[in-house]
Amino acid sequence: MRPDVFDLTGKTAIITGGASGLGKRMAETLAAAGVSVAIADINEPGAQQIANEITAKGGNALPVEMDVSDPESVMGSVAQVLSAYGTLDIGINAAGVAAGREEDKTPVDIWNHVINIDLNGVYYCCLEYASVMKKQRHGKIINIASMSATVVNNFPQPPVEDSRLLGIPAYCAAKAGVKQLTKVLAAQLSQHGIRVNCISPGYMNTEMTTEIFRMPEVIEQIEKETPLGKVGQPKDLDGLILYLSSGASDFMTGSELMIDGGYSIW
Repeated sequence: MRPDVFDLTGKTAIITGGASGLGKRMAETLAAAGVSVAIADINEPGAQQIANEITAKGGNALPVEMDVSDPESVMGSVAQVLSAYGTLDIGINAAGVAAGREEDKTPVDIWNHVINIDLNGVYYCCLEYASVMKKQRHGKIINIASMSATVVNNFPQPPVEDSRLLGIPAYCAAKAGVKQLTKVLAAQLSQHGIRVNCISPGYMNTEMTTEIFRMPEVIEQIEKETPLGKVGQPKDLDGLILYLSSGASDFMTGSELMIDGGYSIW
C-alpha cells in the first residue's frame, strides 16, 4: 500500500451541519488530517465557534452560514467557500433533522420540514458541489444517510414527544431517498471523475438524539438489539470519513457503508 494513500494534506472540504453532532466531528477529524474545512450551518454562531476551536488547534477552518433547504443559500455558500479556498475536493452532507419545529403543527408540516432538509437539501448541495468538481475533473461527495433508510426505527414506551414520532416517516423516507440519490449521482458524475458515496450510521449519541437517550429504557433496548451491545459515538465514523475522503477509496462510488454496530443485520 502506498504510504500516502490516506494523505489529505492541502485538500479542501465543506461540511454541512458542521456546527454540531456528526458534522462537527467530521470537520474536526478532517482538519486534524490537514484539510481546510468550511463549517456550513444555519447556526452561524455555532459554525463560528467550531471554526475558532479548530483554528486554535492549528487547523484551517471557515465558518459559513448556510440553509440547505434554500437553493440560493447553498449556491452562495459554496461560492464563498470557493472564493476562500479556490477549490473544493470534498463535499459532506451531514445536516439533518428528525423532527418538526415548534411552529410545525400538523404531520404535513413536519413531513415538509424534514424532507426539505434531509433530502432536498442534500440534492441542492450535491448540485453545487458537482458544478465545481466537474471543472476540476475530480471530487468526493459523501452523503450521510442512515440505517433508517433500511430499517424502521423502533422505540419502546414511553414514547418520545409527538413531533419526533411524527417525524419518523419523513426521516426514514428521506434517508432512503439519500441512499438512492447517492447511487444515481454516482452513475451520472463518474465520467467527471467525481465519486459519490454515503454513510448510514446506526443510533449515534449526538445532540439530535439527546431527547430519546434521556430514557433509560430506550438505551436498554438499543443496546439489547445491537449485536455490539452499545450506542455509537461520533468518533466511530472517523476512519470511514478519512477513507471516503482520501485516495484510498478512489475505486469506490455509489456505495452505502452501514456502520450501526450490527443493528440492521437481524
